[in-house]
Amino acid sequence: MLRRILLIFLLASLWGVAQQPDVFFSDLDTGKKPWTHLDFANDPKDFQFAIVTDRTGGPRPGIFEDAMEKLNWLMPEFVITVGDLIRGAEGRDSVKLAKQWKAHFNRIEPLKMPFFHLAGNHDIKANNDFQVAYWNRLFGAPYYSFVYKDVLFLALFTNQGTQILSAEQIAYFEKVLQENKNVRWTMVFMHHPLWRYPHMSNFEKLEGLLQERDFTVFAGHQHRYNYSKKGKSNYYVLATTGGGSELLGNRFGMFDHITWVTMTDDGPQLANLKLDGILPHDIADQRTEALSQDLVKSVFYDSQVFVDNASRFTRGRAYITYTNVSDLPIRVKGRFYHNHYVSVRPGEISEVVPPKGTKTIPIALQAIESFDLKENIKLELEGSLYYEDPEYKDLKLKGVTEIPIKVSDYQVLPIEEDVFFSTASVSMQNTIPGVSVHYTLDGSNPDALSPVYTEPITVKKEGSVKAVLLTEEGWMGKVDQMKLKPLKPGKGMIAEVYDLNTYGKSDISMPDFDLQQPTRVRVAEEFDPMRIAQKEREYAIRYWGTLEVDKSGTYDFHAISDDAIALRIDGRPVLSDLVKHKAREVSGSIDLKKGKHKVEIQYFQFRRNYALELWYRDSKGKKIMLTPKDFRYGE
Repeated sequence: MLRRILLIFLLASLWGVAQQPDVFFSDLDTGKKPWTHLDFANDPKDFQFAIVTDRTGGPRPGIFEDAMEKLNWLMPEFVITVGDLIRGAEGRDSVKLAKQWKAHFNRIEPLKMPFFHLAGNHDIKANNDFQVAYWNRLFGAPYYSFVYKDVLFLALFTNQGTQILSAEQIAYFEKVLQENKNVRWTMVFMHHPLWRYPHMSNFEKLEGLLQERDFTVFAGHQHRYNYSKKGKSNYYVLATTGGGSELLGNRFGMFDHITWVTMTDDGPQLANLKLDGILPHDIADQRTEALSQDLVKSVFYDSQVFVDNASRFTRGRAYITYTNVSDLPIRVKGRFYHNHYVSVRPGEISEVVPPKGTKTIPIALQAIESFDLKENIKLELEGSLYYEDPEYKDLKLKGVTEIPIKVSDYQVLPIEEDVFFSTASVSMQNTIPGVSVHYTLDGSNPDALSPVYTEPITVKKEGSVKAVLLTEEGWMGKVDQMKLKPLKPGKGMIAEVYDLNTYGKSDISMPDFDLQQPTRVRVAEEFDPMRIAQKEREYAIRYWGTLEVDKSGTYDFHAISDDAIALRIDGRPVLSDLVKHKAREVSGSIDLKKGKHKVEIQYFQFRRNYALELWYRDSKGKKIMLTPKDFRYGE
């Protein structure tokens, strides 16, 4: 029976070996390989553990708890400390000790791996037998040892008397070392870095016992990182994991961290992981991606400067307007750098921009000595933008923005040039509080005595509407102008020109015209986009007109464009090629009845070359080219 059981076990073992794939497999059978070597760092004897250091001595709330959460992301095999886990108590105050240790256990309760305790001078006060006994009731002993994967760990208690290791403790560790002569490494943990103190502490006796083996020493207490080497061994004083610190930075050795140790045949390999550099797997999700993009969009501001003189600056006011495109409130904070030419009040700003809203901040300006506005003087505002919502407060942008001291070119009028058939209704915009719009219709420049805009005005003849913003003091911005031209129905198409900005956009395609404001409106007699737009790149044109066909039937329309094009007749889509591209042909068909039909042609020009041609084929297949002269407007 025993022989049969052994045979079954042997067969099962062989079957398992046969079925288990190799650790590494690739079907690449070439002589050369796209990898450097196959010496994987996966020795079963290797392991990783983490060390946390002082939490007290001026604890900063939340830091140690943050470390516990991040240790669960990192998943070491265990965690060990160098002490000072609680604030501590004086004398025999068991009530305070119980409360503090309960809070500590709550802090480490989320850990998924073992946590090894070690006493610091806050955990057990010097020469306090009561607190030693209290510690023993919780943890068994203030000093101990263990072996893990052939590595010996020594946990010392350095607060017996004045940082003295008792004779009993030295005897205990001597016995432990004698029983573990052949371990591959020894790790020594203590709270006080006893090797750095001038008085006798008995640590030199323990060092003497360690000399015939490989060992590494870790301590805390001083809240400042320090590495040193004695003989062939490394000695480390760790910084803090939430304990009191000025956090002056890496080179000062003052930072919050976890020490990550990987045990190898060559000894322990160390890396200090700063807590603010350990990030969770979901650090940036779809929500934060959208909010970060909205914050970048919202960092752009509009500044308007009004001055008391159009040529020399003596005094004035700047209005800084921030637009928040996100659905959360954004805080704007900043301060103005000292300027040798202009005094600024207030010197600092702190305002909240509401969700999907704007915030305009007035700034009073006073010249230290008057200067010519052509001198290109600029204010510099050092600031930051971040979300008020605590969950996303770490989404923050910092930088310096410039505000030129020059008369502002504020777009009061909605368009540079427009046409109308009988009357035109002109609206003007002003989003700056405390500033009014003054306008004229006779071509003269408006001033404080010109009419104040309160509602849309009606224009019946050709001319120019001019408008300007004025502060309560009568300080002016730059005059804005809109040309208006009356039309009678005629041949051609109405062309709306839209200036675009595609910088930083990944989706380069036909814009949504219903969400855009045209820059100018003209009559087009030829399909010459650059001539009608008066620019070479980044614009779109929407052509309107009426096409009359003399016969009902199916019409095949064709177009060549560079870049995008779309054709709609009577509101129905006929053809479209909406993304940027080199010149190419696109076609589409539509049934039309004899008579007049409303036509809309959309065109988008990105960069470099441009092209726009349109034609259809009649019932006999003849190619009929179309130009704006084949259309009519105003009908």
